[in-house]
Amino acid sequence: EWLILHFNHWFSHLNVTLIKGDFEPEYFPATSDTSARIQFAHGFFNSALHEISHWTIAGEERRKLADLGYWYAPDGRTAEQQALFEQVEIKPQAIEWLFAQAFGRKFRVSLDNLTGDGGNGSTFKDNVFEQLQKYFNGEAKLPRDAERFIHCICICCRAGQPLQIDEFKREMAKIDNKSAYLREVFKRINLAGSEEERKQAMELMSDLSGFSLSEQEFTEFINGKKQIEL
Repeated sequence: EWLILHFNHWFSHLNVTLIKGDFEPEYFPATSDTSARIQFAHGFFNSALHEISHWTIAGEERRKLADLGYWYAPDGRTAEQQALFEQVEIKPQAIEWLFAQAFGRKFRVSLDNLTGDGGNGSTFKDNVFEQLQKYFNGEAKLPRDAERFIHCICICCRAGQPLQIDEFKREMAKIDNKSAYLREVFKRINLAGSEEERKQAMELMSDLSGFSLSEQEFTEFINGKKQIEL
């Protein structure tokens, strides 16, 4: 609620509102009767930051289009579709990382393809980190509204202290390995031919240090009511 209130105040001059959705994230362009709406998923804070990052990148023309005119294939993408997905996600996730850091929240790169080809997660993380560095060293310019959002967050949450490059660290390989392992577990669950095979795949979760998922938690995750953090 805090984020919604403040974002809508900071960007009221652009006729856009941030709203909490019950289902998938979606962008609705403005009409003659309503402002544009950035809908984030299930009330998740990080989902809001991610959708805002996409909005800040979109120019005036794309903001007139449903879902900002983005191509999107759902979970279960092929290797070719996943490569295309990652290409368009580098900048939004780098900007999302800036937002999260300004708020003092943890950020994790998302490949968003648990039941399909996971691609090379380590390379994607390198690309996101490289893009973030470009925003700091001047090789790339932050979108106007991303810069404004970060400035407003820093005033509210960091006593005006701007972000510094040394606050950002590339995630270590241990997390990359956990991500790859988790994708494999979900593939096995998805392909299970019986309830027994499904339970065996669920039990593989315990191999992740300090990580377990009950049947109920798994159902909540599949239905979008629970987030998983490695």
